[in-house]
Amino acid sequence: MRIYRSNKRLRFLVVSVLVITVVGCLALTALAAETEQGPSSFKKIWMNSWRVLNFLILAYFLVRL
Repeated sequence: MRIYRSNKRLRFLVVSVLVITVVGCLALTALAAETEQGPSSFKKIWMNSWRVLNFLILAYFLVRL
């Protein structure tokens, strides 16, 4: 019974490492594609709007403090 459990744990570990590796490779591929083409205009607008929103939240808390 213990041999089966250790094999199950080993299988889980191997599958976990493979999934993390595949997801990491996909993220690196997307990053490489973005750096090659540059960020889209939608992404620029999205990031700027989040920066403004974060600044407004920070300013609000500083005024309240």
